[in-house]
Amino acid sequence: MASANGHLVVISHGQWGTRRDVSFLGKCIEQTGATVVLPTSNHVTLTYSGIDVCGARVARDIRKAVEEGGGKYQKISLVGYSAGGLFMRFAIGELHAEGFFDKQGLQCHAFITIASPHLGIRHSARSWVGRARNGMLGGLSDLYGGRSLTHMMLEDSDDGQAPLLLRMTERGSNSMVALARFSKVYVYANVFNDRSVNYCSAAIAARNTYRGRSPEALAAHIEGYPRIISVSPVRSETSTMGDAPLAPAAAAAAAASTELADAAAAAAAADAQRRGGVHPATFVAGMALLTPLVLLHAVMLMVPLRVSAALSARDAPLPPPAAAAAATFDGSSAAAAAAAEDGGAATSDGREAPPKTNPPKGGGSAAQPLAPDDVPPLMLENFRASGVDIRRVDVRLDAANSHGAIIVRRAFHQKGGGADVLRHVTDIIVPAEEWRGGGGGGGGEGGGEDGDVKGVLLEGMEAAADAVAQL
Repeated sequence: MASANGHLVVISHGQWGTRRDVSFLGKCIEQTGATVVLPTSNHVTLTYSGIDVCGARVARDIRKAVEEGGGKYQKISLVGYSAGGLFMRFAIGELHAEGFFDKQGLQCHAFITIASPHLGIRHSARSWVGRARNGMLGGLSDLYGGRSLTHMMLEDSDDGQAPLLLRMTERGSNSMVALARFSKVYVYANVFNDRSVNYCSAAIAARNTYRGRSPEALAAHIEGYPRIISVSPVRSETSTMGDAPLAPAAAAAAAASTELADAAAAAAAADAQRRGGVHPATFVAGMALLTPLVLLHAVMLMVPLRVSAALSARDAPLPPPAAAAAATFDGSSAAAAAAAEDGGAATSDGREAPPKTNPPKGGGSAAQPLAPDDVPPLMLENFRASGVDIRRVDVRLDAANSHGAIIVRRAFHQKGGGADVLRHVTDIIVPAEEWRGGGGGGGGEGGGEDGDVKGVLLEGMEAAADAVAQL
């Protein structure tokens, strides 16, 4: 195996998560010879602290890993799953602001997010069902997700500023400038059955063009990766098929099924229009069953959260006046919170001031705050206008909830097709020819099908199952 010891890969889990959630992906990447670090500073209820505070903790973990490497790392790749993708985007902004990558001589190689809510987690307000869901999530934010859920619901307004996620997409912001440093930027999104993050938010897309098509109609895929439907630039309006090569047989099947799929989509749209979406009785019955379970889960999570907050408040020193001020974009309160955990006060390093150019469109001032439902289109426009070459990877999995299956969060998720996604991510970060001595397969958007590479990764995942269970 070719040596890849100079390559550091850091993988962040998401909301309510632990390192175990991303351990299978870590084991796959470790087989290439790269060094993998799974941060533990945002364990379970610590993810409630906010995207900024959690991102500052991840940045601290990255600094520590690089410094402990003693200069052996020349290349760095970062992966974020679910809300971990937002933590990572904030973290690279902080690291860029302090000149960390340049000081350490690190090449920024790959930045990958998997099912991450780049446009937030709000549902469409055009239907009463969406408004009801938004109201329920917003009402439970303090118990069920803390500041992080408030950020992802786009309902935060620090010192009268626009929502944090919108400010992170502004041209000239540290987060976007840092993102442009990476040679490869990929966002993976489930086209079906993601119960936590919808396709448009994860894929940074205006619409889900797969909606209304049956899984059987989506036979086209990237050669060698049966579960990867397409890879296309985020700047592109279209999200089906994209610009990636298709397996010959799959391409023929797709061509043969296009007319049938379009007819099915038209019929589904007509049926949905006739029925007016979800039947009210169905929705009321579902909410009656779901609400007690959600409240029970929230109460169960509230106890350790409050205990953790009380202990942190008892042990942490009082911040200086400057750090106690209201949060700014990638701002002082995040740096202060992260620094307080180390027993020290925040410094000016790592703070990101509000962007001086391109103020948020649509009236983000304190006098006329942005309505949360107006924010996602602005973020989408900012991503497309950023000039960053972001590649969208559309994934089709056979799972009742594909949010966990896309990362193979647990061993049984392998049956849903998630192993294909892990193999694709691994090949993006470390192409097969680099660690297999030119063995072919994988490596980028297409690549040839290589049973040996797939076999090695799958064997490694199976062998890792027992080790992961001990985490």
